[in-house]
Amino acid sequence: MKHRFHNLIAAFWGMALFLSLTGCKEDTIIKAKVAPGVDGVNVIATSMPFNCKTVFDDSVITSKVISGLPVLAGVGNINDGFFGQTQWGAYLQVAPSAANFALPQNCDSAVLVLPYSGFRWGDTADATATQNYVVYEVTDTMSVSATYYSKTVKNYNATPVGTASNVNISRLIKDSVKVAGLNRGPHLRIKLTQDFINKMLSQAAGSTSNADYVSKVPGIYVASNTTNGRLVPFFYLDGSADYSRAGVIFYYHITSTDPDSVKSASFSFVTADCAHYNYIQRNYTSAPANNYINKDVDSILLVQNEPGAAIDIKIPNLGSLPVSVVNKAELVFTKISIANDPEADMTTGKYKLFEPARLFPYVIDASGATTDVLDAGGSLVTQSSLDFVDGSKRTITVNGMDITQYVINIPREVQRAIVNKTDTLHLRINGTTTFPGAYRLVAGGKRSMYQAALNITYSKLK
Repeated sequence: MKHRFHNLIAAFWGMALFLSLTGCKEDTIIKAKVAPGVDGVNVIATSMPFNCKTVFDDSVITSKVISGLPVLAGVGNINDGFFGQTQWGAYLQVAPSAANFALPQNCDSAVLVLPYSGFRWGDTADATATQNYVVYEVTDTMSVSATYYSKTVKNYNATPVGTASNVNISRLIKDSVKVAGLNRGPHLRIKLTQDFINKMLSQAAGSTSNADYVSKVPGIYVASNTTNGRLVPFFYLDGSADYSRAGVIFYYHITSTDPDSVKSASFSFVTADCAHYNYIQRNYTSAPANNYINKDVDSILLVQNEPGAAIDIKIPNLGSLPVSVVNKAELVFTKISIANDPEADMTTGKYKLFEPARLFPYVIDASGATTDVLDAGGSLVTQSSLDFVDGSKRTITVNGMDITQYVINIPREVQRAIVNKTDTLHLRINGTTTFPGAYRLVAGGKRSMYQAALNITYSKLK
């Protein structure tokens, strides 16, 4: 099993680093001044055969915090007519603003606040899409220094400590919320039970630090018990102030007879002290996609952001190619519509549930471990190298019809396979990890009008 949280997220959010690529064999054979142009005498263009299928990939880390990037979590359910059910839940901790914290008066009520991040995935045209949200008290320990995956399971008390039913997602993500006379940005509010409020406050009163507090109140789990959801929002967990970060806000009165004396205090998600991760479940049972995932079927290929469907590719016989300079090596995938996909409009070729903005390749070694392709920088993934690999969605026109296509550049990785006489180059194609569990793509496989292809142009060395 592979363990990764790849740096493509940095590219997606625009982080830039200086490009630095190393490698003795690779460097001596593909320097620009050595490689001839594609119109050279010994240039050969070919479409290399390869084996491909759809597999399930579930190794994405969802507890990472990268400096300068927001901490996000999706919460909700999508019922995809082709890919089946996906459930997103968020585990997180909150902490009081001070040691031995105590409210000056008894608490009237409290709500969990999750600010909308600006991104949602699903059927964005469905203005009636709703979610039923439930909050549970975590009973397992959680550590801010631990690594958690989308499949990590933590126990929680089955009795909810908060609920919010029939939340209209289209309104949630657009409407500001008036709180105590002030308009706040779009956010989800879930009222908490009095028993859980009392527990949080009593434990805070006797806690000497954030670490001490979260050892007594290990965290909360926010999920959806909806089974026919169509639109899932992603929420900010971190932020600089209330309503821009996840937290529990407590309300109390200074005097019981004065309605204007309502005050509030908050327990917030603190990046340095509070653990978090996005728990994501896929269920393909009875879904058409189940006929393609982890099966030896290459007629169509499926991709979701991890965890989920991914394209598995094995390119044989690269080591048998003559010693040469690889000018170009492009993996090409084309979005297609298929008749048994309920989410596709066969007239327009458009989907109600949209495809990823980018695909990305990885190398799978003999042990199953994953590394970035050499073209992405090897051990140092950079903005420049990611831009070179590309894999971004583009539109081309074929016979007057607009086609969605992805082109992934891997000449250095192919070059390395040729130089090292690699018997089979094993690759995995995923969506990005910026929004775990989002997006879906149906692409042409080997027996399709728009076949997946590996196009190589190389120059034979004399």
